[in-house]
Amino acid sequence: MNSGETTSVWKHWPIILRFMKPYWIAATFVFILLFGDALFDWSVAYSQGFFIDSIKGSNQKEIIGLTLIMTAALFGFVLLLTVHRYLLVWLNNAVYKEMSLHLFGLINRMPFSFVQKQLSGDIVLRVKEDTKHGTDLIEAAVEFITVIFIIALSFGYLLKVDRLLAVVAILSVIAIFFCSRFFDGRLRTESANVEAGEAVAQHKIQEYMNGISVIKHYEAAKWFLGRFTKHQMVLNRGRSKLAMTESMADNTAMAVFYMTQLVALSIIALSAARESLTPGMVVACSLLFELVVWPVLGLSRQWSRMQEGAGAFGRIYDWMRMEPEISRYQKQPDILKEQEPVLKLSDVQFMPAESETPVLNGITMEVNRGEIIAVVGPSGAGKSTLCKLCAGLYEPTIGEVLLSSRSASDQLMEENDVVTYVSQTPAFFAGKVRDNIVLNKQQVSENELIQAAESAALHSVVDGLDGKYDAPIKERGLNLSGGQRQRLSLSRVFLRESELYIFDEPTSSLDIQTEQEVMHNLLSFLEGKTAVIVTHKMELAKLASRILVMDRGRIVEAGTHEELMQQRKLYYKLNTA
Repeated sequence: MNSGETTSVWKHWPIILRFMKPYWIAATFVFILLFGDALFDWSVAYSQGFFIDSIKGSNQKEIIGLTLIMTAALFGFVLLLTVHRYLLVWLNNAVYKEMSLHLFGLINRMPFSFVQKQLSGDIVLRVKEDTKHGTDLIEAAVEFITVIFIIALSFGYLLKVDRLLAVVAILSVIAIFFCSRFFDGRLRTESANVEAGEAVAQHKIQEYMNGISVIKHYEAAKWFLGRFTKHQMVLNRGRSKLAMTESMADNTAMAVFYMTQLVALSIIALSAARESLTPGMVVACSLLFELVVWPVLGLSRQWSRMQEGAGAFGRIYDWMRMEPEISRYQKQPDILKEQEPVLKLSDVQFMPAESETPVLNGITMEVNRGEIIAVVGPSGAGKSTLCKLCAGLYEPTIGEVLLSSRSASDQLMEENDVVTYVSQTPAFFAGKVRDNIVLNKQQVSENELIQAAESAALHSVVDGLDGKYDAPIKERGLNLSGGQRQRLSLSRVFLRESELYIFDEPTSSLDIQTEQEVMHNLLSFLEGKTAVIVTHKMELAKLASRILVMDRGRIVEAGTHEELMQQRKLYYKLNTA
C-alpha cells in the first residue's frame, strides 16, 4: 500500500474531526467503550477454555458459582455494548446533520456562477449522500480500532501459550490484510464514479419532472427514456464493477484466511497430541486464533469501506477546501459618500466560459442615488445579463462592477440587503404563502405583510384562498398562475430596504389594468430610492429618470425619453414599431 493511497483516506479526517469537536464528550465515551467491546470478544473465547478446565477439578457448587459469575459478566458486557452502539449511532447522526447543514450553507456562500454550473442532482447527492459516506468513516474507524485491540489481546495470549501458533497468526494477519489492499485504488475510483453517475441520474429525473408538460405535448417520452436508459446502462456497469471489486477483495482475504486456519489447526492438533495443551487451552487457542485472524477480515472490510467512503467524500472535500477563500467575504460596513454613484460599471465585458464571444462588451455606466434607470433594447441585447452583473450574480470577465463602492459579487456573498433583485423567473418554495413573501423577514407584522401584498395587487388573490396567507404553495409555485407568481415575487420588494433595486421585466405576465396598479405602487415605493428596470414596455420606460438603450451587448444610446426620440435612432424605432 503506497503512501498516496494512505493520504487519500486520512486527508479527510481534519474535516470530520472539526465536526466531531462539539460532540467530544460522546466521542470520548465511544472511544473508551470500544475497548470494552474488544475485551468482550476476547473474554468469551478465553472464558470458554477456562470453564472447560475448571470443570475437571471443581465440584457442582463451584461450577454453579462460576456460571453465575460469567452470566453476570455477560449481561454487564451486553449493557456496555448497547450503550456503545447507541452512542456511536447518535454521534454519526449528529456529525452527519452538522456536516450536511454546513455544506448546504457553504453552497449558499459560493459564487453564483460556480453553483449555476453544477447539476442540481449532483448538489442534492453531495449534501444528502456524500456527507453520509463521510460520517460512515467514523463508524468504520471505530470498528477498525476495535478489531486491532481484539487482535492485540488475542495475540498476547497466544504468544504466552504457543509462540509458533502466535507467529503463524501474525503472519496470517499481515497476509490477509495486505492481499486486499491491491483493490483500494479501484474501490476509491469506482465509488466516486458511481456517486457521480447517481448524481447525473437524479438530475435527469428532475429534468424530466420540470419538463414533463413539454415531453407529453411533443410525445418526447421515448426520446427522453432512450437517453435515460443509456445513462442507466453506464451507471449499472459502474455499480457492477464496484460490486465485483468488493467481492474480489473479500474473497481474496477469505481464501488466505482458510489456508492459514488449516495450518493453525494442524499446529494445535500436534500440540494437543504432545499433551502440551489442556482441553480448555485447545478450545481457547482455536477460538483465539480465529479472534486474531478472523477480525482481520472485518478489518479489511472496514478499510475497504473507508476507501469507498473516501472516494465519495472526496467529492465534497474539494468544496470544503474552497471555504478559506469563501470566508474572505466578511461583512464590512458600507460607507457610501453622497456624491458617489450607488452602481458603477467600468468598461465591463462578460463572456460565459462556454462562449467564444462576449455577451456584454465595453459597458460603462453609473447610477446615482435616487435615480431610476430604464434599460430597453431588442431581444438578445444582453439586458438580463446586465441585471445579473449589477446584482453580483455574475462576475465580469473584464472590468469591474461596484455596488456601494465595493464589488457587487462581494456584496452578494455577504448576504446583506444592499441589493434587491427581481428576476424574470422568480423562485418559489413549497410552504405557506406568507413564508414565500417574507422569506428571511420573519419579524414583519401582519399589517406589513398585507400592505406588501396589496401594493403588488396580490391581497385580493390571497384573500380568496382557503387558509389565506397560510394557504399552501406547491413546489415552484405550480398552483399559481404566471401573473400571480409575478405579483407574489414583487410583493417581496415592498418589505426590503436596499441601496439598489433591480427589476428584470417585472410586469411581463400582468394584464394592463393590474400592471398600471402595480407600477403606480412600485414607483411610489421607489421614490427617492435607486433602481434599474429592464423592460420592453415603452410606457414604463418613459417614467424613468434616464433610459439606456442596449443592442448586441453594448449601450448604444442614453438619455431621457424626449432626448432619445429626437435622435431618431434605435429607441425611436422601438417606440414607433
